Amino acid sequence: MNKPTVFPIRGSHSVKNVVFVCELASHLAPSDLEKIVSVYERDAKLKAFLPVKVEQRGAVSIMIQSGNGPVPTAKPNNDLVGLGFNRIAPDGSAEWALNLAPNAVIVACHQYNRWVDAVGTVLPVLRQVLEVSPHIGVSTIGLQYLDEWNIAAAEGEPIAPLLFNPAAQYIPQRLMGQSGAWHNHCGYFDTSDAALPRVLVNVNVNVNADPVTGRYTAALNHAQRSFQLEPLFIGGDVEAFSAKIEQQFTSLHQRNKQLLGEVLSEAVQNQISLFAAP
Repeated sequence: MNKPTVFPIRGSHSVKNVVFVCELASHLAPSDLEKIVSVYERDAKLKAFLPVKVEQRGAVSIMIQSGNGPVPTAKPNNDLVGLGFNRIAPDGSAEWALNLAPNAVIVACHQYNRWVDAVGTVLPVLRQVLEVSPHIGVSTIGLQYLDEWNIAAAEGEPIAPLLFNPAAQYIPQRLMGQSGAWHNHCGYFDTSDAALPRVLVNVNVNVNADPVTGRYTAALNHAQRSFQLEPLFIGGDVEAFSAKIEQQFTSLHQRNKQLLGEVLSEAVQNQISLFAAP
C-alpha cells in the first residue's frame, strides 16, 4: 500500500481564499452606492485592479387589488442596491472581488500568498470605499480563511489523523477514526482578547471522499466576527480609522494562525510553514 500523502491546495500553503468583511452600522443607500461608482469610474488604478463591474438594480414591492384581495408584486426600478467589482485570471478563475451590499463591504482574495501583501492591498480599497460615506459606521469586522488539502489515501483509511492534532478540542475523537466523508461544524464566542472584546468564532471542517480514485478533499473554514462595542466612524480622522481597522484584521489573522497551530498536526504545520514570517 502506498503511503498516504497530503497536498496543500496551493503547494507551499493551504489558503484557498481569505475574505475581509466590514459589516455596517447603517445601510448604504442607493445614493451612497452611486457615489462609489463615480469614484471607481474616475480612479484608473482601481479600475485596472478590478476591471469587471457588476451593478445590481432593485425592485419595489407594491400591492395590486384583485378579486381575492391585495396581491404583492414587484415593480422594477433603477435604484442601485448592490455592487460587485472583480478581477478574473486568464483561466477564468477569480483573483480578487469587492462586493458592496447595503449592510456590508466585502473584499475576497482568491490568490493569497502572504498576509502582508493581502492586507496591504485590501486596506486602501476598504478605506477608499468607506471614505465616500463617512456617516456609515462599521459595527463588525470579520476575517474568514478557507484552507484546503487534497489527500491520497487507501480506501477506509481515516483522514483526520493525517491532518489534525488528535489532542485538539475542535475535532471529536469519534471523527478522528471516521473513514469516508464527514463534517464537523462548531461555533462559540471568545472574549479572551482585550483588543477584540467579543468575537464570534466558527470552525467548520468538511471532508469529501472519492472512492473511485481514493482521493479526499479536506476543507477547514475559520471565520471570526469582531463585534465593536461602539461603531467605528471615519469622522475627520481617516488615519486613525484606518489604523483601528488594520489592528483588528491583524489581530484576527494572528488568532487564525494560533487556531491552526492547535488544530493541525505538527507535520502539516511544518508543511505549510505556518509560523514562518508573515
